[in-house]
Amino acid sequence: MPAALSLKVLLRAGVLCDHFPKNRPGGSVPFFVVGVIFIISVMTLLVFGIPFVLQSPLRTRGVRCHATVARKSIPKDGKVDVVFAYVTADRKRFTITRFGLSYVPEGAGVIYDPMNPGRSDFVDAVPRNPRRRRIFLIVTAGVAVIALALLCAGLLV
Repeated sequence: MPAALSLKVLLRAGVLCDHFPKNRPGGSVPFFVVGVIFIISVMTLLVFGIPFVLQSPLRTRGVRCHATVARKSIPKDGKVDVVFAYVTADRKRFTITRFGLSYVPEGAGVIYDPMNPGRSDFVDAVPRNPRRRRIFLIVTAGVAVIALALLCAGLLV
């Protein structure tokens, strides 16, 4: 019994801590908020960062061309899936699909990688200001790192 009593006295005196912020007064709310900020920043990096990195070759050496409608299909939900065809500079034909359109356009602008013509995207899907997007992703990564550091510090204290 004296060992349990002395442990309780040491915990109350603040000499020992139990490593869980939820057991400290007012410790769980900031910990939860920082955790939510971390999750939101990581999800933002995944949603915006991965396409930005994958579109890098298109921004550096991409060739723009016009694609025409090759075929269209209307699934059960009523939205139109359109397959566009484009011809590269060396006269090879490739296709790119756009899903869930409400109408069928005449054509679309496409940008493709001349080293790998199968890698392509619609011109309107590529960010118009990549510098601004890059800064946004760097700031979001910084927020994620700071939130992770605060979470680790909260677990260690």
